[in-house]
Amino acid sequence: MARNENPEAWGVFFEDETVSPRFYYDAWLLVQYCLDIKGMTYLELLNSPLSRTSLEEEMYNWYLERLETKD
Repeated sequence: MARNENPEAWGVFFEDETVSPRFYYDAWLLVQYCLDIKGMTYLELLNSPLSRTSLEEEMYNWYLERLETKD
């Protein structure tokens, strides 16, 4: 099952048949975004005044920009 097929599901199921709790996966994505895309260090991330909501919005917009450049 793909993640968007049931947004209320507790887990995210992957092609290799592993599963991750949705909360863990969502938090992992935000951390990876901050470290890999924004170039933050772990300490910068821990001390960041940014809220989870603002980071989610920023990451979503970043993703949409990538989709537009593929077209």
